[in-house]
Parts: sequence; C-alpha cells; structure tokens
Amino acid sequence: MKGLAKKLFLPLIVAGALALPKIANAQEEEFKQKGWLGLGVGTYNGNSKEMKDVYGTITRFRISGCRDFSENFRFESALSYASKSGQPYEYVYGDADLSSSSKVSMFGVELLAKYAFRGSGADFFIGGGGTMIFFKEKLEMTLYYDGESESANAEVSKNVFGPILVLGVDIPVNKNKTTVLYGELSGRSAKIPGAFGKDVDIGGYALEVGIRFNTFTEK
Repeated sequence: MKGLAKKLFLPLIVAGALALPKIANAQEEEFKQKGWLGLGVGTYNGNSKEMKDVYGTITRFRISGCRDFSENFRFESALSYASKSGQPYEYVYGDADLSSSSKVSMFGVELLAKYAFRGSGADFFIGGGGTMIFFKEKLEMTLYYDGESESANAEVSKNVFGPILVLGVDIPVNKNKTTVLYGELSGRSAKIPGAFGKDVDIGGYALEVGIRFNTFTEK
C-alpha cells in the first residue's frame, strides 16, 4: 500500500494544483445530489514481474455507478473485467519439447469514496477504498518426446481483497453538465500465494477513459 501511495502522490499534487484556479473562479450555486452511470475502457498492468512478463498490458472494461452526496464527496461502486492470453512458452531439452500457454481473467468489484475539487470547468477527484478481485488463470502444457505427446491442464482460482487509490478528472461535454467525459488512474494491491511460498501481487495500475451520464438530480 505504501508503494501505491508513493507512486500516486505526485499526480495527486499536480491535479490539486491544476484544480485550484478553477475552484477559486467557480460560481456559487445551490448543491443538489446527483447520480451517475459510467462506462469506461482502458489498460491494466500488473504489479508483479510474473504478471508483466507473461501478460503485459491487458485491456480492461468497467461500469460504475456513483452518487454525489455533497459538494465535495462522492461514493462509487464499480464492476470491471479484464482478460488476456499470455505469451506462449517453449522449452527444448534434447529430444524433449515442452510448450505451454496460459490465459488470465480478472473480475473486480470496487467500493470507493472520492473527494472532489469542483470548478467552473473540469472537476478533479482523489479517493480510495477497497476492491475484491476474482482471479482465474488457466494453464495448458504439452510435452513432446520420442514422437509422442502428453498434455496436462491446470487452473488457479483465487478471490482476494485489497486497497485501491484513485485519481480522476471529469470534463463536461454540455452546458448543464449532464454528460461528462472522464479519465482515471488507479492503483491497487492484492496478493495471492505463489510458488515456493512467495506471494504474487495480481493488483496493478489501470488507466481508463470513459463517459458518465447523469441518471438523476435531486429536486
């Protein structure tokens, strides 16, 4: 968690500095609670070397629902999905040839609290919370030896909870701010038991862009 905080600390400072001029120029108006539905797509990169080497950058899809309970506080829940086939591996030793392939899928559930820097233009958010990752990895291995082949399959499924930090920006596309484009950077840590008693961090960094629609506004 400390590593995530350090890596996100500088962007948070920059976002806050950029937001201050807009906050100062924001027009005074009565606050009304609002609900939002968000659809986003982006990239996911694992924290661990194992994840990076085998899967690299993974495409991630996300749907979120959030509510602005006050001028500065937003609560959000979200579902995400990422899946990718890994780099194939082949090892040759004498007459033996071992080849393997893998595929990973991750379904995530997030609960977040965000603090907003409101402005007359873009709104900046920082926040954090928790995420539950439902992790599944399928392995297929085939051994070729002396003209014959033998195959074996394995599957690893783990459900793990971890902390998450978030930095984002909302940019309205219409005058009454009922539709916004958003960008978000998030980092999470979630460890599962690995080989030789070493934990593997399946958490990672996600960069996402998307669109949010105002689903209701308090009357």
